[in-house]
Amino acid sequence: MKSDKEELIRLADEEEKFYDVLSYEDDKFKIFSKCVNLNKEVLEIFNNVRSDRNILEDFKNLFSGEKVNGSEEKSVGHHKYRSTSFKKIIDLASKIKRKLKQRNFKNIVIIGTGGSIEGNRVLYDSFYGNSKKEFNFRFISGSDKKEFEEATESLNKEETCFFVVSKSFKTAEVLFNLDLAKKWVPETHMKSFWGITSSKEDAISNDLLSDQIFSFPDDIGGRYSIWSEVCLPLLIELDSSFVDFFKGGGLVDELVLKEKRFLKFLIKLSIIDLWNSNFLGKDNKVILSYSWKLRNIPNYLQQLEMESLGKPPNSESIFEKTGQTLYGGYGPKAQHSIFQLLNQGTSQTCADLIYISESDNLNLAQVNSSFNLFTDNENQKDDILSVNSNIPSTIFEIKTLDPFSLGMLLTIFEHKVFISSRFLKINPFDQFGVEKGKKKTMELLESFDSS
Repeated sequence: MKSDKEELIRLADEEEKFYDVLSYEDDKFKIFSKCVNLNKEVLEIFNNVRSDRNILEDFKNLFSGEKVNGSEEKSVGHHKYRSTSFKKIIDLASKIKRKLKQRNFKNIVIIGTGGSIEGNRVLYDSFYGNSKKEFNFRFISGSDKKEFEEATESLNKEETCFFVVSKSFKTAEVLFNLDLAKKWVPETHMKSFWGITSSKEDAISNDLLSDQIFSFPDDIGGRYSIWSEVCLPLLIELDSSFVDFFKGGGLVDELVLKEKRFLKFLIKLSIIDLWNSNFLGKDNKVILSYSWKLRNIPNYLQQLEMESLGKPPNSESIFEKTGQTLYGGYGPKAQHSIFQLLNQGTSQTCADLIYISESDNLNLAQVNSSFNLFTDNENQKDDILSVNSNIPSTIFEIKTLDPFSLGMLLTIFEHKVFISSRFLKINPFDQFGVEKGKKKTMELLESFDSS
């Protein structure tokens, strides 16, 4: 009798045929996927590997506080903010806003990198344009002082405050820009700085005032921190209706536990990725957002998926490959830079396409033509006009972009990643590769300073 892995290899090697793998719709989303050779037989084998019942138990363990981050012997706490903890963030944001206005601050500069800033960027892009714009926002995330200079160039120093966001408050890029900021503001203006961290003592050691430091729990990883105090800077600007962002994420948590149909939908999303990478050889995935307001969501998802699933394979798993390499960007722009490779190149890729229902006709034509070209074998020819037409693709249609739907969307992707980690038998919550890179950077920096 052939093993599950052997059967999956056999099914993948059959003549290419696209299947409608999933079709999900509710009042917020319409999600549709077509994939090569992913038929009912494949789905049954995946269910043998890890059943719906097993995955439901995995989620129960996650939500109940079990130490699902096994390598660090931690539970995971970001989901708690989607139930009740969000109330304290909303209240805290209101208090900070009053203080900023009392001190006549008009500019908010966010210093952070990775998960400490990407979530705030997504919130800013998605909703700041509809706000009253009481504050002017700038973002600084790198290690080139030119970025700092450009971000602060036109700002009045007396009207500018900084939110320094770092879980450890030891990240080199953050400390570098904090040092530049302390030199930029008037000497007596440490009240211009607010810290958001899991390590309050380290923030204090970098001259931040104790009563202007806000802590979030250590069991929240950077790529999941959008649900925590990390998003305080944007909540200062966005009104209290933004509570719907947390409620949207909370609804997804509830549906996972209560609705079999919804859980099956999430499992299929995970299976599609694992099937594409492990059995179709598609190590790359392009994420294209055809919404200007969601133009940075590919960056957000890139960190979420690659940091969570970019781990060594588990010898006890049938899967030899873990996370895919994600790339992409704003769809209408990206089409002109990467579509030649996608449509006629040799790179093995699958695709996620994201758009909003109310898009303009040109935008709708672009996203649908891309999906059709990627997944229509009839387009193939034997001449220079041929296209690949072998790019498994999933469309995420958002009916209306609001805080509730964004909260749902990000949580859907989160849970898909968690399910993938259960199939792969890896820990999606640690990031030792990242930590090793940080350590090496600090070692070299110290050697440069001493020479």
